Amino acid sequence: MSEAVALLQKIGDVLRAERLGRGLTQGELASRAGVSRPTVIAGESGRSIATQNLVAIMISLDLVFGEKDLALSIRKPKTQGSGRPRLKDLMRDERERAAKLQDQRALLPLTPKE
Repeated sequence: MSEAVALLQKIGDVLRAERLGRGLTQGELASRAGVSRPTVIAGESGRSIATQNLVAIMISLDLVFGEKDLALSIRKPKTQGSGRPRLKDLMRDERERAAKLQDQRALLPLTPKE
């Protein structure tokens, strides 16, 4: 299995887990994302889908952060002997970053600034 195929399957697993964690059906997620149910099924199955559709699904699941958040998360990952980052380390780093962002969001005031 190529690395690209393995990564698509991992992304599909994350999409499925996040959807189920939010109690959504594939149809509900498709409606929220503005894509078809077969597109959601394909994405969750690790098949290739259009980047625009993948991003729409990720946004609907709140898996995409703003530019500022992304810039803050850039750091040098651990690498394998090949000099490429290990997927498990990237996933761990992403989970840690997401947890920190959720903690920061919990501290935000509930009322908008005037």
